[in-house]
Amino acid sequence: NFQKKNNVMKIMNKIRKKRWKIKCSFTSDNCNDGSEERR
Repeated sequence: NFQKKNNVMKIMNKIRKKRWKIKCSFTSDNCNDGSEERR
């Protein structure tokens, strides 16, 4: 059960990163700062 939860979290993180990258390419200012802060 814990393993399953971990996998879900990993997937969610991937999606979040993708979304962040998309948002990033649109705004493109302070992009690196945002991603670094999120980690």
